[in-house]
This record gives sequence, C-alpha cells and structure tokens, in this order.
Amino acid sequence: MPRPTKRRCICAKPSVTLFEPVGGRDDVVTIGFDEFEVMRLLDYEAYSQEQCAKKMQVSRPTVTRMYDHARQQVVRALVEGKKLQIHGGDVIVCTALKPECMGAKHCCHRQQKGEETMKKIAVPVENGQVFGHFGKSRAFLLSDTDNGAVLDQKMLPVTGEGHGALAGLLKNAGVQVLLCGGIGPGAQQALKEAGITVLAGVSGDAKEAVLAYLSGTLISVPGATCNHHHGEGHSCGHHESGHDCAHNEHGGCGHNGCHGA
Repeated sequence: MPRPTKRRCICAKPSVTLFEPVGGRDDVVTIGFDEFEVMRLLDYEAYSQEQCAKKMQVSRPTVTRMYDHARQQVVRALVEGKKLQIHGGDVIVCTALKPECMGAKHCCHRQQKGEETMKKIAVPVENGQVFGHFGKSRAFLLSDTDNGAVLDQKMLPVTGEGHGALAGLLKNAGVQVLLCGGIGPGAQQALKEAGITVLAGVSGDAKEAVLAYLSGTLISVPGATCNHHHGEGHSCGHHESGHDCAHNEHGGCGHNGCHGA
C-alpha cells in the first residue's frame, strides 16, 4: 500500500498565478503551489535544501524532486512560449509569522496593506513587574514583535541617568513603543522627540503587558505620572530642592505632582 503524501507547508499562495507570454501559445504549463514555494525558498530566499525541507515540513529528497520538476516546467514554458500557471498541490498555508521567518526577504504575514507590522516594545522592569517610575529604571524588557506575535525578548540594562539618557538609550536600541507606569512630562517630551510612542499607567507582569498591548487589551492611563508610593519625608528625586510630590487621597503621586522623569 503506497504511503500517503504528506501535505507541504507554504508561506502563502502567490498573488499572481498566471504568466502569459506576448505572442505566445494558448497551451498552459502548470506548477503546484508547493513547487513554487520550493523555488522561492531555494532561489529567492537562498535557503539550503535542509532549511527548505524543515520550513515546508517535508524530507530533503521531496524538496529535490519538487525543485527539479518545477524547474523543468518553468523552462518548458519559457522555451516553448507557453503560459505558466501556478495552481494545485497538497499544501497547508501558514497562518502566522514564525520566528525562523524573521530574516526572510518576503513574508506575507510581515506586512498588511503595505504597513510595517514589526515593532520593538520596551518595558521598564523590576523583578518581572512593570516598574512604576520611569526615571529610576534600571533595566528594560525589550520585545521584538511582528504581526501581533512576540519573536524575541531580552533585557537591556540602563546606562546613564536622567530622562534624556533613557530616551537616547531606547532610541539607539530601536524601540518604537514604551509601556510604563509613572512618567513625567519631561521624559514624555524626550521620548516623543525620539519618535517613541508612550503608554503610561501600565502595571503588573511586564511580559503580560506586552501581550496585552499586542492583543489590543492593554489598560493604560493617558498622562499618568509617578505612581509609586513615597515614604514619609521622601520626595520624587526629580524636583527642585524642598518640593515634594503632591499626594492624592490614596497616598500616591497625583497626575500633576511629578514634573520630572
């Protein structure tokens, strides 16, 4: 009994599926979507056959057979002046960007209607939680994301002091979005000048905050400033001498109390 054919995983079906030569014949030569994908990966993306086989979830001999047949069909269409059609094949279409596709020249999941979907998100962290005072951040969680998925995460230690230094650090790291707790107007302006979008008033687990942002469910407080609690006699550390934060009824900083980072 013959072994059943394994379905081949492809990134997407091509947007153009018929090539017709000027003055050519009406005959049609066909290659499958899987054969097109093999040629795209090997010749356009410069994958090795091993990499191609892994991505398409087939064996290397299968990749070789598909590639040889696809090339023969394409050359036949060119030499004989026939139409070339891309159609058919037992395939599974990928539904989301995978980490191994990050460096690919083309991925249908990377762009939607011409808009770049890749974003680098920064979150100030302490013990895995969103740190409540941006100006005193000692480390940031950096998340590389694409099309709503987290591809990679790493920690960025803070070097330098002050909101200007922090904004420069994040800008140099390629950050586009900052999720944070409390942040003052000076820091917000520095980040705005660096081209970084700020969502303040975020709390809880840092990684969960990133996922909530990507899913559109993140709860933030526009214009939120310092939201940490001060001990008796303790000031924000970013005010002029003798000026403390204006505490609200809950004992934290009021939205207009902190004027530093």
